[in-house]
Amino acid sequence: KLFNDSDTFNLSITNDFLENANGNTSGASITISDSYLKNATQLSTARTMIHEMVHAYLNVKYGNAMSFENGIDFRLKMEKFTKDNGITNINSDKFHHDFMGQYVDAMAFSLLSWDLKYGTGGIKIKDSDGTHILDWEYYRSMAFGGLSFAKTNSSGKLILDSAGNKIYEDTNSFKILVPKEGDRDKIKSILINENDGKSKSKGTKC
Repeated sequence: KLFNDSDTFNLSITNDFLENANGNTSGASITISDSYLKNATQLSTARTMIHEMVHAYLNVKYGNAMSFENGIDFRLKMEKFTKDNGITNINSDKFHHDFMGQYVDAMAFSLLSWDLKYGTGGIKIKDSDGTHILDWEYYRSMAFGGLSFAKTNSSGKLILDSAGNKIYEDTNSFKILVPKEGDRDKIKSILINENDGKSKSKGTKC
């Protein structure tokens, strides 16, 4: 809505080679990884798009605070968040991903709405009465993408364990919203399945 209503701020979306990332956002310019697009389900791709648009939103709101009603207040709240959480760089992924904890439910609702109209038609489970209902928790799990990320070294290379698997680090906001490590691991499994288009994924392959 911010970009649709604005004659000043333009959102651009393209695809290109990215190393160790599904997407990247600089200002309001989003790039989605070619290799990711080859494997990911439509649901995962939509989730990544929503996630990257939140990055763009935060970038524009912070960098152009004077252009928005209550923009200065929003910027000050972002800066207070960095101080309260010991984050030194407000333009870093660490800040954005921790701050995004406040948007998880909104991102999940956006993803569910998209999936109903353009994707699977709605991922469902049975409730205690045997009635099929929308699986809200599945969409909410998807919205945590980016709040857990694979560790890299100073050169940007992935750090792997002895078995050759990626080592993931959870943001503080992920830990607060999902305190149990086992529950966070289940969420990460859902994200990986959709990310790689594995047989356990529920989204539709592109």
